[in-house]
Amino acid sequence: MTNNLNQYPYPKDVIDLGEIIKILIESKKLIVSTILIFTIASIIYTHSLKPSFITSAKLEIGALEFSNGDEELIESPSNLISNLKVSLLKKSENEFNHDLSINSIEGKVISLEIISSSAEHNENLLTEMISYIDERHSRLQRLRALHNKNKISFDIESTKAEINHFTAKLSSKNQSQYLDIISNLEKEDQAIETLKLLSQNSLYTDQIFSLNQKLAILIQNLKNSDFEAQIKTHLIGKIETENIKPKTQLTVLLAIFSGLTAGIFLVFIRNFLKSLRESEA
Repeated sequence: MTNNLNQYPYPKDVIDLGEIIKILIESKKLIVSTILIFTIASIIYTHSLKPSFITSAKLEIGALEFSNGDEELIESPSNLISNLKVSLLKKSENEFNHDLSINSIEGKVISLEIISSSAEHNENLLTEMISYIDERHSRLQRLRALHNKNKISFDIESTKAEINHFTAKLSSKNQSQYLDIISNLEKEDQAIETLKLLSQNSLYTDQIFSLNQKLAILIQNLKNSDFEAQIKTHLIGKIETENIKPKTQLTVLLAIFSGLTAGIFLVFIRNFLKSLRESEA
């Protein structure tokens, strides 16, 4: 009975948290040394890596807004992307030693991304590309506006020519003949000719009236073309640059954590070997 009371009340293999903390505190030099070794190694490693930066920007393609409410993009994203790629191919390889990607988003937005070892180079290149796009679209806007004016002017001249053509059909000679026939409506032998001429003149008059309406609309459209709203191609937000390699802070934090883990592991290994030697002795 006495022997049972004197027995250790807990199993011998139960982990004593206090003892573990005591061991770790006593071995703090080993743990700190391990952390320092890992940290210094990570710093040396990150500094040996060639830096890499990604610079990105988003552009919304401009549009022309017409007086009737219609809107038309200055240029389709696919056409702009193709043009940019062709223009970049003309540049020297040394000047454009980078990784460039151009993608279309939501139909009227394009994203530009450049990866290289120089953040300044990336930003300068993107700024140059944005300036090129702005100049290109300004030129396309002017050409589109000029083409639209020329088309309307051509339609105006064509309409005037049609009006003159049908007006000629109602010349003084025809009008005189028309009046003569009207004055002799009582004559039965002229009835058919009278109806034919009346119908013909009525048709010409209707066509002239319709053409005059069309001409008025065209002239108004020509005036409005000078006041069409233009939405310029513009940068969404700002040009952003991010360091993608090396991630110095992240690498150092991981090294500290790894050093701490390795240091604790070494403490337990050392303590285990020490206990093993003492048990053999």
